[in-house]
Amino acid sequence: MAETLTEALERIAGGMEFRRFLLPDGVAALDPPAGTQPCDRLLFVMHGVKREPMSLGGEAREIELAPGDAYLVRKNVWEYCSVATAHRLLCIVPRNGFLRVSYYDYPAGMHRGEWCDPEAVHSGRPVPQPLLAVFAALGEPGGEAGSHVPHLLRAAAALALAECRRPAPPAGKAAATFDRVRTFLDYNYTRPIGRGELAERFGLNANYLSELFRRMGGCGVREYIEARRFEMARRLLRTTELPVKTVAEHCGFSGEVYFIRRFRELHGRPPGRYRIEQNS
Repeated sequence: MAETLTEALERIAGGMEFRRFLLPDGVAALDPPAGTQPCDRLLFVMHGVKREPMSLGGEAREIELAPGDAYLVRKNVWEYCSVATAHRLLCIVPRNGFLRVSYYDYPAGMHRGEWCDPEAVHSGRPVPQPLLAVFAALGEPGGEAGSHVPHLLRAAAALALAECRRPAPPAGKAAATFDRVRTFLDYNYTRPIGRGELAERFGLNANYLSELFRRMGGCGVREYIEARRFEMARRLLRTTELPVKTVAEHCGFSGEVYFIRRFRELHGRPPGRYRIEQNS
């Protein structure tokens, strides 16, 4: 029987030996598929082998990750992607003040653009300050964590485990549902996906889904998807020399003309002018 999320956390917190800890940096993507997330993610390889490009010391190269390896992808740092080898990955994510812990089981040959529905826990409560302090210590390049890294990694798992074991507050159920759908969109916003398909995937009423996003996210589903696409587009315009048409395609827009028109409406200038201004 496969290890559960809480069993994995127990194994890490209980004295798991680590091979190494990696802190990818923020150099520009070589070319998609690559993306960023608006939150820090602490990841542990629990089983199998994970191979993908990773930027370390300003250089992107392919890294082979195995059990005992952990890495922290900081907010808005490029995350490189490749076809996956079979592996299990535990992920601890403080986001918007709440804690999410996910356990992903990736089959061989699965591309990150596909969705691997994880076992996940959303605490529904504010992230404990000690856990935020652990993330801050681990996220300092060349900081003072040094030999304390294994202890910090185990502490992160222990703090996350304690949160997972606490009963969710009554108001946390809607927050957990919103978080699950939003996480799916954060990894799939470049795909053509509408409100109806999204609601069906998660067994929700489409109107309830819209209301949930407006109440907890401050915008509709379509607006959220478009915001993530434009966030990615701005990054590609700033950090790569990809043609505008290619940027539009990589970010999930239906066509270059629509992308340019909407970009101008939102930013007051076309993408090409934005790129020139940002790089001048």
